[in-house]
Amino acid sequence: MNVQCMQKPETSILSVQNTLILSDIPSGSGLAVVEDSIYLVGDDSPFLFQLDRQHVVRGRHLLLQQWADSVRIAKSSKPDFESITLADWEKEPSLLVFGSGSKSPERDSLLVLPLKAFHNPKRYSLTALYDAICQKEGIGRESFNIEGAVVAGNDLWLFNRGTNSIIVAELASLIQAVKRPAVVNSLKMEVHPHQLPQIAGKQARFSGACHLPGTDLIFFTASVEDTENWIDDGEILGSLIGVLDMNAPAQANSAHWWLTDKNGNYLPEKLESIDVLESREEGLILLAVSDNDLGNSVLFELRLDTSLHTKP
Repeated sequence: MNVQCMQKPETSILSVQNTLILSDIPSGSGLAVVEDSIYLVGDDSPFLFQLDRQHVVRGRHLLLQQWADSVRIAKSSKPDFESITLADWEKEPSLLVFGSGSKSPERDSLLVLPLKAFHNPKRYSLTALYDAICQKEGIGRESFNIEGAVVAGNDLWLFNRGTNSIIVAELASLIQAVKRPAVVNSLKMEVHPHQLPQIAGKQARFSGACHLPGTDLIFFTASVEDTENWIDDGEILGSLIGVLDMNAPAQANSAHWWLTDKNGNYLPEKLESIDVLESREEGLILLAVSDNDLGNSVLFELRLDTSLHTKP
């Protein structure tokens, strides 16, 4: 279905319905809802965590054998898995887990996890792909940090926090480029810079993304930290949820809603990823994960009261 219009953001309300601290899941950074399961990865964790719809942990799947005895991986060595999305990989439904690429080659990995065989993940190097993206964007690795990945339609969308840009490539061609790095330079990609709002002069930056099934909409999260650069951690000032039209990725501005309390004050939460729990005519129920930088993760069940008018 094609989206005709969306209710103006100033008349839409984003509200927190429930929160849950996940003390056993460190540094939540990537989230995907697949049928009755919720999958979470942490940027310094060697595990994929599987939760049910009541947010109870039902499984913990080892992704990196060399860190089987570690709860958290040291910052200097961590693979920095920041995003997760569902896709068909060689005709098999799989979770794709992306390293951020912010440090090469340590963070240049892609894990492919077939839904029927989590115990047998495939690992690919993304160094050639990430280098090609940097060349296309005209940046160095110091400005590269993939924090969001989402498959929508036939394309993979990657969200670079370093430059607030969106990279779009055909999924089938990208898979071939990942499997055969020698052909990566023939991969056709689009790069679209984006403009995000600020808090107290500090720039919001991409942190996650998901597709709203049945529409041409992609939702994303972005967070603001009180820091002089986007690399170093700083005091968390707030987070937002935005939406963009897949048919107009070059549109630099997007509708967005800040995460606030009942009095309209910014909540100092660092949203890292998002997915859709339920879509209703009058609004959406969203699930987001926050990294509090203390070793815990926090789940937020959110309601976005906005009408999506669609046509077949």
